[in-house]
Formats: sequence, C-alpha cells, structure tokens
Amino acid sequence: MAVKGAFRLLPDLLKAALEEKGITTPTEPQEKAIPVILSGKNALLIAPTGTGKTEAALLPMLARLMPSRGTLGVKLLYITPLRALNRDLMLRISWWVGRLDMTVGVRHGDTPPTERRTQTLRPPDVLVTTPETLQILLVAKRFREHLRSTRCVIVDEVHELAESKRGAQLALALERLKLLTGEHPQIVGLSATIGSPQAVAEFLTGSSPRAEVIYVPASKAMSLRLEYPQPSPADVELASKLYTVPEVAARLRRIREFIGEAQTTLIFTNTRSMAEILGSRLRMWEKKLAMAVHHGSLAAKARISAERALREGQVRSVVSTSSLELGIDIGHIDLVIQYMSPRQATRLVQRVGRSGHRVGEVSRGVVVVMTPDDALESTVICSKALREELEPVNIPSKPLDALLHELIALLMWKPEWSVSEALDLIRRAYNYRDLNESELLALLHFLSQMPREPVLISFGGAFRRGPGFARMFPYYFENLSMIPEVKTYTVVDQDTEEPIGTLDEPFVAERGEPGSKFIMAGEVWRIAQIFKDRVYVARDPDPEGAVPHWLGEEIPVPFSISQEVGKIRDEVDKLAMSGIELREIAESIAKFYGVPVEPLMPALRPTYETSRLGLPVPTHERVVIESAGKTTIIHVHAGTLANRALARYLAEIMAKETGSAVSVAEDPYRIYLTGPLVSPDIVAKAIKSPPADVGETLLSAVERSGYFRFRLVQAARKMGVLSSDVEVTPSLVTRLLEGLRDTPVYLQAMRDVLERDLSVPGAESVLQKISSREWEVVSRGRVDRLTPIGEDALRWISMKLETIPPEKRRLLRRERLRVKLLSETRTLACLRCRGYVEEVELYLLPQRPTCPICGSSRLGVIDAPEFLVERALRASDSVLRTNKRLARIWRELKRTSEFVEKYGRLAILALVSRLPRKALLDALKRSQGSETTLLEVILERERERLRFRESPGGG
Repeated sequence: MAVKGAFRLLPDLLKAALEEKGITTPTEPQEKAIPVILSGKNALLIAPTGTGKTEAALLPMLARLMPSRGTLGVKLLYITPLRALNRDLMLRISWWVGRLDMTVGVRHGDTPPTERRTQTLRPPDVLVTTPETLQILLVAKRFREHLRSTRCVIVDEVHELAESKRGAQLALALERLKLLTGEHPQIVGLSATIGSPQAVAEFLTGSSPRAEVIYVPASKAMSLRLEYPQPSPADVELASKLYTVPEVAARLRRIREFIGEAQTTLIFTNTRSMAEILGSRLRMWEKKLAMAVHHGSLAAKARISAERALREGQVRSVVSTSSLELGIDIGHIDLVIQYMSPRQATRLVQRVGRSGHRVGEVSRGVVVVMTPDDALESTVICSKALREELEPVNIPSKPLDALLHELIALLMWKPEWSVSEALDLIRRAYNYRDLNESELLALLHFLSQMPREPVLISFGGAFRRGPGFARMFPYYFENLSMIPEVKTYTVVDQDTEEPIGTLDEPFVAERGEPGSKFIMAGEVWRIAQIFKDRVYVARDPDPEGAVPHWLGEEIPVPFSISQEVGKIRDEVDKLAMSGIELREIAESIAKFYGVPVEPLMPALRPTYETSRLGLPVPTHERVVIESAGKTTIIHVHAGTLANRALARYLAEIMAKETGSAVSVAEDPYRIYLTGPLVSPDIVAKAIKSPPADVGETLLSAVERSGYFRFRLVQAARKMGVLSSDVEVTPSLVTRLLEGLRDTPVYLQAMRDVLERDLSVPGAESVLQKISSREWEVVSRGRVDRLTPIGEDALRWISMKLETIPPEKRRLLRRERLRVKLLSETRTLACLRCRGYVEEVELYLLPQRPTCPICGSSRLGVIDAPEFLVERALRASDSVLRTNKRLARIWRELKRTSEFVEKYGRLAILALVSRLPRKALLDALKRSQGSETTLLEVILERERERLRFRESPGGG
C-alpha cells in the first residue's frame, strides 16, 4: 500500500521502509513537520507524546543526509535529557538507519570502554547522547574531529532542558559545535505542550536562524476528571487495617478502583516521599497488586525494571514522580491518575499526555485531591489545561556556574583566548545574550584567584591556562551535570531509635539547629542533634514555634492559579451572602469550570460556612489576618513563590518589632507566623505600610533564608569551591556566607533563589496593591476560633504526608518493611541441576521454594541478570579462575544457597534486607520460622545501627 501525504516527499528507500512497517498515513505532527524539515529550516515541533514526533524529525533529516552516506564522521546528533530515552531511541532509530545502510551509536556515562573505543575509531553516522556527554565529546581531541561533520541536530524533550541549567549548558555546547563545524547545522527541537514556544524556539537555535514553531494542540484529545473521595463506613475499617485515617483510606480505595477498571495506569505524585508512601499503602492493602514505584532517587536498575515491567505487562500500574513525564517507552497507558493537585497546568497536560498514545485515542486523566485547597486549585488547573492556558517557560538567565564550566572547556580547546572572542561566542547562546564584559571579567578574576592560579588574565584583554590549570580537569569532569543534588536527612526519634520520615537539605539549612521545632506525622518534634545524614529529634509537648516540615522538591503554584482560586472564593462569598444554598453555588461553579459538582461540594464548604457566619472570606483582592493561640494566619492568594518571600519579609519585620524569633511557614494561599509576641495588629501594619526600602528588606530576608543557604552550598559545589564529599554543617554554611560575599558564587546563589525559590517582585507587587488599596486587608485580631477556612487549613497542614497515630507507627513500619522486601526482584538459580535460572518477585515465592526441574531446595539467590547467572552456572573451573565477575556470582550463589536450603523464603528476605553478614544467621535463628519475627529483628538491627551511628551494611 502506497504512502500518503507528507510521506510522499521522502526518498524511495524511506518510503519502502514505511511500507515495510505498515505505516502509510502520517500523523498530524509528521504531516506538518516533514516538509519544513526537508526544506532545511530549523524547527520546534510541539506535540503530545506518542504522536510520532521522533519520526517526524528523524526521517526528513535522514533523507537530507543520504548523499553523505559512506563518509567518515558523525552526521546527526540526537540529544536527549535521559539515558533511559537513549535505550528506547536506539531500538527505534536503529531500524530506520539500518534501512539506509547507515550506522547509529549511543554514548553516555554507562557506555562500555570497548564501545567507546569502537566509536572513536569508526564513529556512527547517528549518535544518540545526553547534554552532559556532549560536554565530554567536545573536549576529547580525537572524537571532537568526528563532530566536525555534524550537519543535523535533534534535541528531544527540549521543554525539560529549557527551564534548567542543563539547557544553558547545552546552549553553550551547541555554539561550540557550530564553531567546530564552521557552519550552522540544522536544529530541530521536540517538545511536549508548553507555554512561551517562541522563547523556547530562540533558546533552541541561539545564533542560528530562528526555528519555525510547528504546533499540534494536546487539549483536543484530552479528558480530565476531578475526584474528591469522602470517607465511607468501609473506609473506617480500611483505615484501621492500613494504620491511617479514613480520609486517606477513601482516596486509596478510589485509586484502587481506577486501577481495576483500566488495563494500565500511571499514577503521578508531586514528591518522592509521597510516591513511596502511596505505593507502600497500596501494596500493604493488596500484597499481590501488580504495581511498581518509579522516581529519580531509586537506583537505575529499579527504574529500568519498573519501565520494563509496565511495558511488558508484568505490572498494571506504576506510581511515579516527574521521572516518567518524559517520553520513555513504557508501552500503552490507559489512564493517568494525578494524586493531589498537579500545581501547574503544564504539568497536568504533560502527565495526562502519557496516556492514550495510539493515534486518535483520547488521553484520559483523573485528579484525586486531598483538601479543599487541593480541589479548588485542581479545578482551576483542569480548566486551564483544557484551554491550553499554560505557564510561561522560565529560562535561566546567565547562570554563572554553567558559564564557569564553559570557560574551562574553552581553555581545554586551546590554551589562550581573547576576552572579546570568548564573549562573542558565549553571547551567541540564548541564555547569555545579555552577558556583558564586566560580568565575564569578574568570573575570570574569580578563577584566577583560586588556589594555584588555574587561569591567568593578561593586561592585553586575554586569558590563558595558568600553572594550576591541571587541577581544573577533575573539576570539569566531576561537574558535568547541572542537576542540583538535594541531600535528604532521615529523621529519627532519639528515644525509640525509630525513623519517622525525611527532611530535605533546604529545610535543614534553614531550621537545622538544635532546639528548632517542626511538625511531622501530626506531632511536634524538637531537633536534638544532627549527625551526618540523620536528624535526631524528641517529642515536644509545646507547639509554640513549630512549623510544618516541607520538601525542597515541591512544585510551586503560580500566582495566576492562586488568584483564580481567590476569585472562586469571592464568588462563593457573594452568592452565599445573597442566600443561595451551597449546592446551587457548586452547580454554578462546576458548570463554569467544566468539573463535576460532587467534588466541589466539600471543597467549597469551608468558604461557604465562613461567609454564612458573617466572617471575612479571603479572596483574590482581600487579605484576611486572624490569630488563635500562638499562630497568626495571613490569608493571601499570591502563589507559592510570592508567599515564601512575603513570609520571610514578615518574619524579619516581626523580629525587629518584638525582639524575638518568629517561625514561618507558607502555602500558596496563606502565611503562618508563630511566636510569643506576634500580633495581628503588627502584621497588619507591616503589610499596609511597608518601609520605603521594602525591596532591600525583602532581599535581606531572602539572604537569611534556608533557601539561600542551600543554593549557596550548591553554587559553591558547582563552581569548584566546595568538594561534593564535604559534609555540610551550619557552621560551614556560616563560613561560606562570610567568605563568599561579593563573589560570583554568592551572586549565582542569589539568582537561583530569586528565579527558583522565592519571588521578590511578586511580594513587592502584593505589598504595592495593598498600600494602594487595590487589595483590602481585614484583621480579625485575636479570636477564640478561626474562620472555617483557617481551621481547615490548620487541620490539613500536618497531614501532608499522611498522619500516622504514634501508637501505630511501629506496626506500620513493620508492614512497610514487609511490602518493601516482598516487592524486590532477585534471580534464583538451582545449584543441583544447574538448569533452573529465573528472575522472580519475592512475593510470588512459597515459604519453601524449590527447583521446578529437579525439586531441590538448594537455590542460590543474587541481584544479577539471568544471562550472567546462567554463564556462571555453566562456567568451568578454569573460566571461574580468570573471570572475576562470574567467580563472584558463583561464590554468592553458593553462599546464599546454604541459607535458602535451611530457611526457605525467610532467608531470601533476610538476604535482601542488607543485614550485615554476621547478623544474618542470628536473625534467621531468632525468627523461629516466623516472617513477622524476622521483620522485627531486622527493625531492631536498624535501630541499633542508628543508635550507634553506623552506616548500612556495617558490623
């Protein structure tokens, strides 16, 4: 059958390949993109996942490269942000390239040395790589020569790169590539649906002709649904079983129902912690539920296993963070569930776009919400997503850490550069288009003042390698990645040695002093000691000064969405005051936003009740201040980043006014201040009549925030001041604050905070609207009872990661350990017949596993691929003497088989628990055949490890 549409423009070889694949009709992105790319223009293709974007770019580029077949050198660079994408792409690209007698290779950090040598000797025509590996290839003398022949570049998932420093790094690298080739290679970017497409197009091409934007909307094939599960009597019973509260059980029940109705389900959460909790609870409820968890903190093996299991139908659902937002091949997804608000419309569109990949199918998404704020926020976001009103892309401006890395790369290219020559090259990259000479010179002077003078600056306007330049080689290769490394701390109850949860580095940087208090799992904790990666805490009966813990990875809610939620509350207030009943109000709002009535009823109730009581309702133009007990709440609909800045500004003012420390916390809709002398009147005065130097006061508050301390540590690491293995302590951070002031490191840290963590302009705008009386401020003063909206906020604030009653925490920890161990996968092998080798999930094993071939219980267990285990079983003694890897596998199989033969599945669970070897036999003996007893012994060992400050696997 002949090809149709834009496919007819392709050469005969590619037409034949399409017909061989059974693909004759192009998708909409292919129909629109192929003619543009064939003409040689740069392009940015924006289309939903699963619509053939890869082929839309690849096929016309291969067509343009066909005349150069047989010549030496890389001709097409395919740059992708994830190694996992590399694995999938290789399979797809290899097929097309093979039909044209061309070659393809993949190059990233895991590429074996033998493959690297082969590529250096015989470079592939098409090279699939990551932005970080491109940094290596461009400074590698031999391979760099192979890149001179590059004529085409595809940048996949460009939306993921544009908003990060990885994108700035790539933009600089592409300008170096153009310098190397002596011309402008054709550049095509592939992107999911985004805001600001023109800005992304300029970022993509830099000094090359601007890319033509080819846009295929996602919303026309998207179905969204909002769910706000309310507890039933059955949920009360389920909550008892899962050691949680009925509200949590209701959400789990609804999610489980959706999983049962769909063939495959992808469940997105906003944080790693929530992904682990949700996955654990679902498996606790149903141990044989075919599901997996996927997030960036998991080992690569676990992530790849989850991807493969979903793709091959071994599991029906995966709980994930943004790690699966990108176009990794995970097979066909029927349904996407977003657990809690996605917080941004762009996120929701990209996540729901992972479902319904077959052409013509609708992408189905369900948002399961937790709180009234959650529900109203998600109502707005669903509406914006369907209208494709997406947030603008925030492209980093002049990041100095990426630029410092680039300067070292330039000096690795040649030993001396004129400042004007380097500045001209750097300015070609979109992120650095506004860089001036004084900024570049300041960074060069900073480099020249490093130990042993790695860089020298001459009076003639040039810079060159200094006597200590060799020390910059380790810096360059150790800092290829611009992805920030966020350390997490385990929170441990010092009385019971029980782990309670985790804190992220930004929180510890801001509040990590002994005596500081925070709320976690519904209780108040006081920090007793910080030791390496652990925070030891004690219960504190006094909640004064305690703030909710928060996670640095939290996705910020934009100002526009928070304002829209405020408008909904304003509408409810007006209708309620006119006597209209809640249901009628909910029906009106549901119709306007295109969501069901039922989830809106509980979402609107706190606002409705506040209004009916005659109390002030916070809206998009009304700030409400109220205080009960020792907490003052400022209700302000300004979004996450503006409220963060406002919170720290108010804390600064309160500290000056009262002379005592003030604890702050915030969400997109309110600010919480806690302190013995904080009063609503002082707060009202501070926001109604801000000082003349409000901008300086805000910046001063930001400078003292934990966010700035965290970013300063990151910048110091990325700019060669601080080694990555140095333990960060409050005293070290204080020294960095003093020693790095007025340096490029300090400047970059402040830029990062102001671009990523807090919005000083947003906070200034709020204060200006208040002082000009565009916004109203209503202070209730000190009251016996908060508004229903305020009460509801405080009720939910400590439940962000699911409140666990203290008396049930130990039982829950044991059951989570059981679920974790049984969810592991290991390879079993029979050492008697040597014919049985199988990778199995442990929950499928009987209490006494045996070989299905010979019936022996002499089974070894190991965390290694089946093919390697098979080779080890069949290897002769002489092979084992020379092959260390196979010898290690054989020894481990023999060692573990003795335990499995005697103790069965219990031995396998003990082996995968990371128990120290000398403790393993003791644990199995003490278990007396009981799985529950074994779990208790493992937990006891963990408590001992924490008590004596050991590292895992020690002893």
